[in-house]
Amino acid sequence: MKTKDRVKAGAASWRMPSLALLIVLFLIANNIEPVLAAIAFGSASSQSGTSTSLTISKPTGVAAGDLLIAQITFLGGTGLTAANLSAPSDWTQLVRTDNTTNIGQAIYYKVATATDAGAGTTSYTWTFGATNRSASGGIIRYTGVDTTNPIVASAGATGNSTSVTAPSVTAEANSFLVAYFGIVSDTSLSTPSGMTSRYNVSISTGPSGNRIRSLATDELRASAGATGSRPSTAGSSNQWVAQSVTLRVKPNTAPVYTPPANQT
Repeated sequence: MKTKDRVKAGAASWRMPSLALLIVLFLIANNIEPVLAAIAFGSASSQSGTSTSLTISKPTGVAAGDLLIAQITFLGGTGLTAANLSAPSDWTQLVRTDNTTNIGQAIYYKVATATDAGAGTTSYTWTFGATNRSASGGIIRYTGVDTTNPIVASAGATGNSTSVTAPSVTAEANSFLVAYFGIVSDTSLSTPSGMTSRYNVSISTGPSGNRIRSLATDELRASAGATGSRPSTAGSSNQWVAQSVTLRVKPNTAPVYTPPANQT
C-alpha cells in the first residue's frame, strides 16, 4: 500500500469511531432518550358490608389514563343473577366466577377519565337488586397500562379447602399479574409468595355464615409465558373463589427531545 493510501485509510478509521462518539455526545447533551413504559401500583381502596349495594371509595391520586380495576366478592354465588349485579357506569366486567350458590366474585375495570380524576367523583357503587347481601372488595389504581388494550388474560377457579388458588394465566413481558381471592367467613388469607398485598378486607361481625373476606395481590412479570398458579392459605377451610388477571404494559413512546435551557 502506498503511503498516501495508508494515510487515507488511517483517517477513515479515525473518523468512524469519532462520528459514533459525536452522536452519543449529541444525544446526551440534548437530553434525547426513549420513554420506556412500565406498569406501577398507584393506590387502592377497599370496603365491606351487608346491604343491597357496596360502595367503594375512589383510590387516591386518580389521573386520566390510569387503569382502575375492581374486585367484588359476594355471598350467594349463582343466586345473584347477572341482571341484579349492576356495576357503575363505564365499568366493564372482565370475569365472574361462582362457587355454586355459596360465593361469587366479579372483576371489573375502566380507564380513568377526567371525570374520574375530578373532585366530583368520590366513590363507585355496585348494586345487588332488592336483597341485602354480604360483600367485600376493593379498587386498585395502576399507571403505565395500555389504555387501548389493557388486559392480557384472565381466569377463575373455585374450591372448598384451605388452599385458595388463583389459576395460571398468560403473561407478556413486563405485564402485571393481579391475583384475587375470596372466601366465605372472615378467616385469614395469606399473601402468596413473591406477591404484594394491596388490601385484605372482611366482614367480621354478624353470623359466621354471613361473613366474607377479599384479598388482592400483585407482582411484575418480567418475562412472557404462563404465570403459574398463586396459592393463598386460609386460616380455616371453607368455600372459596380465586381469579388471576394480567395487565398489558403501555407501548414505549418515541424518543423525546428536551432542548437545553439555553435553547428555550
